Amino acid sequence: MSFGFRLKNRFSFELISSILIDYGKVISGTFLARGLSFLSSLLIARILGTELFGMFTIFFICLSLTWQFPQGFDVAFIRYARSSSTNMEVDNYLRSNITMKIIYSLFILFVTYPFSFFVSNYLIDKPSLFHCVLYGLICGIFIIFLMNISVIFQEKEQYGFFSLVYLSHTSLIFLIIFIYYLFKLKFSLLTLLNIYLFVSFGLGIFSLYILHKKVGYFSFSKAYELTQTFHLGKWVIGVFIFYYLFQRIDLMILSRLTDFKELGIYSAAAQITMFYSLFTGAMSGIFLPKSMTAIKSLKVFKQYLFEITIPILIVESILLFIYILAPILIPLLYGNEFSTASKYLRILTIGWFFHILFLPIQYIFYALDATKLRFSIEIIKFLLVVILILSFTPYFGAIAAAFSMSFVMALNFIFSLILVFILIKKDNII
Repeated sequence: MSFGFRLKNRFSFELISSILIDYGKVISGTFLARGLSFLSSLLIARILGTELFGMFTIFFICLSLTWQFPQGFDVAFIRYARSSSTNMEVDNYLRSNITMKIIYSLFILFVTYPFSFFVSNYLIDKPSLFHCVLYGLICGIFIIFLMNISVIFQEKEQYGFFSLVYLSHTSLIFLIIFIYYLFKLKFSLLTLLNIYLFVSFGLGIFSLYILHKKVGYFSFSKAYELTQTFHLGKWVIGVFIFYYLFQRIDLMILSRLTDFKELGIYSAAAQITMFYSLFTGAMSGIFLPKSMTAIKSLKVFKQYLFEITIPILIVESILLFIYILAPILIPLLYGNEFSTASKYLRILTIGWFFHILFLPIQYIFYALDATKLRFSIEIIKFLLVVILILSFTPYFGAIAAAFSMSFVMALNFIFSLILVFILIKKDNII
């Protein structure tokens, strides 16, 4: 065996070990965070029943979307911080990130009441959901700043600390709900909303205090970094708005077209797909910073492709396992009243199979400065799935929403893959 062959094998083994260690750190934290969130949803579903669980789903959608939208500023921070030469420059980009999020939060706070009234009374046409929407928006505002703490560690590729911060919110929520469940304390939908508000507010204020200690006062003084953050961030936020709306649009439309019982059953399947997102979250945590340098050369790009292959194969195997066991898992986890959700879960799982393949591709758009193109793709994807769900659900029921979601996910992967390779070839990377 030649020295070159042994060296190559050693390099491959060390690279694979490094990938698995990094992925293991992130996935352990993400697994616990999403896993505890999933367990919380199981307890909530069993305590509240199908109808109230359907109402809780609307709250959770509003909470998730509110804190996920400004993640575009986090992408901008990582993009520019990775190319900065001094810690002062990194802190300036972080300060700009926080300032933009404060502006976003103040805007959300200002429109919270009228927006909640409009959504519940006109968009969904169910006035009883007003408080669910209101609480979701307010809770989401405070989680935004907790994510700022985690992104600091993500940029430095300190995935262990990243995972711990990411875990804090869901673990506290689960602990409180579990105590209520264990001691059979009085538990209502309003009690649940107040638990989320208490935890979100506390962590949000604490996060702002930590950020203030690190970068000082949040201001507009660093105009260059603020301009760069906004220039890239506004497009990424546009992407994230439609990206995350897409993942929830089936539930949002079904909340208007179906009753709370059918919505609750469909939500059980949708909550299990949240289990899939723990893996996508782990891959995002690792491959977002790595993808920003993946286009430097053909050698680096090949290494990036090699690195994404390992976790993708693992995750796709898990999805296949869940697809096969769906009829057993749903009644076991949620109870027999949710058993019909297994057919929805299987259909949605097919779509997630393609979404997992798409995940590492999406970040290449940012590295290639093709954010506007990525934004256009997300708009088309979102509009297409809305048209399909609105067209077919009245005739075929909730199963049409599941088919629509999976079809568009598959189409998005194929179309995005073609575009990325066209862009890479145009830039003479391959």
